[in-house]
Amino acid sequence: MSESRDPTSMFNWLPVVEGLGIPSPRTLLVPFDREAVGPMFYGEDAPGAGTEMAKLCAAAVDFGFPLFLRTDLASGKHSWSRTCYVPDAESLVAHAYEVAEFNEIASLDGLPWTGFALRQLLDLDSTFAAFDGMPVARERRYFAEDGSVLCHHPYWPEEAIEEGWSRPRLPDDWRERLALLNDESDDPSSLGEWAGAVTKALGGAWSVDFARSRDGRWWLIDMAVAGQSWHPEHGGYGGEAA
Repeated sequence: MSESRDPTSMFNWLPVVEGLGIPSPRTLLVPFDREAVGPMFYGEDAPGAGTEMAKLCAAAVDFGFPLFLRTDLASGKHSWSRTCYVPDAESLVAHAYEVAEFNEIASLDGLPWTGFALRQLLDLDSTFAAFDGMPVARERRYFAEDGSVLCHHPYWPEEAIEEGWSRPRLPDDWRERLALLNDESDDPSSLGEWAGAVTKALGGAWSVDFARSRDGRWWLIDMAVAGQSWHPEHGGYGGEAA
């Protein structure tokens, strides 16, 4: 694991996931100089931004569209249609700046991101959209430590949808649709096995996120150090993280 990057960086965990053969979206990691674009979000000149964006654009053209865009730390998915969902080459730069800005304002000093990830856009097992057109799908979050699963939960609790904003308006039966998506009774045991395997390889406690595509396949889509991950309060696994 690189000492110069946040442990949660995709540059650290994605190669381990791929090396274990755990299904994950096709991904191209593109190192990016955060300092080249950072000043522009504070009204300052950023003369190096064009060079870095040109590098990203060339990589994206080779990768293919549409794609899912994020940094190695975050995607800004709640602003789906302006951030992580990139339908074509013409919209890439604008979306990349939006994703970068989200990372810069996500914490007091900005997230210490070090690159972009160009990812396969999965056709998720979604039945409605929320926030800014983001598909709400069958997603799960597992907490595991050193190979042992501690607990698991549906990724989208009802209150996260209810307390958010949505454009277009949520369907009238969104709660019923969400309840079906959040039903874990038919989830495969492989999710726990994969969460255990990757945390055993990485060491420590992690959140491990999975999503199911419309064809029924499950994919490991994200990971984070457990202490940096939202967790519902319950008696099985201690406390609540941000």
